[in-house]
Amino acid sequence: LAAGDLDAALSLLASQVGQKGWRKVAKDLGALKRKGISIQVGTEGHDVYRLREGVVLDPGGNDRYEFPDSARPGTWLLVLDLGGDDEYHAGDTVGGAAALLSVQAIADMGGDDRYLGKDFAFGSALAGYSLLFDASGGDRYEARCASLGFAFQGIGRVQDGGGNDVYSSAFL
Repeated sequence: LAAGDLDAALSLLASQVGQKGWRKVAKDLGALKRKGISIQVGTEGHDVYRLREGVVLDPGGNDRYEFPDSARPGTWLLVLDLGGDDEYHAGDTVGGAAALLSVQAIADMGGDDRYLGKDFAFGSALAGYSLLFDASGGDRYEARCASLGFAFQGIGRVQDGGGNDVYSSAFL
């Protein structure tokens, strides 16, 4: 149920950006922030995000997304990046960019992006739901194990819309 709700929220956010523009949607997200939900809105420049939970909307630029060194059960994360050559970095320990008893969706809509992780990273879930969607670009996906679409008692998805991509993972 939570996975479907998160996918629906991501679709709604993306369609609203397409209809209203990112600035108007960013303003609308202010209502959620006033209710205590973590909202981060970037710039068209180069931004750095340290992700935990909540909503991130970035309109473009070559951004860096840093995930915590461990996944936090019971949290949710929704990231929508509209463009730029971005780097998603999972840190040096297990589970920074994966769903552990939690849900997350990352959608990058354009650019030549890099997804760099070790174990249990990017589109991976342990009793949770994790979606990594990259719409286009020449992307690089690197992880060691239990990553890039891995799940145990959950759903782990990596979906790429096209481009000249490179995937590298040792096992699982």
